[in-house]
Amino acid sequence: MNMNFLIVLVAGLVPALLGMIWYHPSLFGKAWQNEVGHTDEKVAAMRSKMMLNMVIMIVFSIFIAFMLMPIVNHQWGVFSLLENQPGMHDDPPSNPDFKMMMDKYGTNFRSFGHGALHGLITGLLFVFPLIRLTTLWEGKSWKFVFIQAGYWILSLILMGGIICQWA
Repeated sequence: MNMNFLIVLVAGLVPALLGMIWYHPSLFGKAWQNEVGHTDEKVAAMRSKMMLNMVIMIVFSIFIAFMLMPIVNHQWGVFSLLENQPGMHDDPPSNPDFKMMMDKYGTNFRSFGHGALHGLITGLLFVFPLIRLTTLWEGKSWKFVFIQAGYWILSLILMGGIICQWA
């Protein structure tokens, strides 16, 4: 199966764009700032590294979008099951079993809502626990955890929806 790199790039931009809204002072920015103990001066100083941080964020968000592709598109599972079978590396794959599966089920579950559901599941059952486990020993509050986890869960919902609908 071919990966749509443009869709992965678009999905990879979601966390940066959402972050500008989510962490804006009028939404959760001030609460986050208070939870991590940053002053207005420290936040202003962090802005001097904003371009570098945005590039790093987008690169890692693209990695996340690559990881989400096989989670939200079930057809990748069919491809991986038959990967070592003859004809699977043709472009397009000529394996008769793969062709039959894709003809019958190829576009099933390819909607924004389905991808969003898988993004939600990934966020709740994978990212949320990772954030809590990471912050547990740092002494961070549940408020901080919910701000961070909420941001990532919503990012994954939107990324999963985009990838599943258009990839």
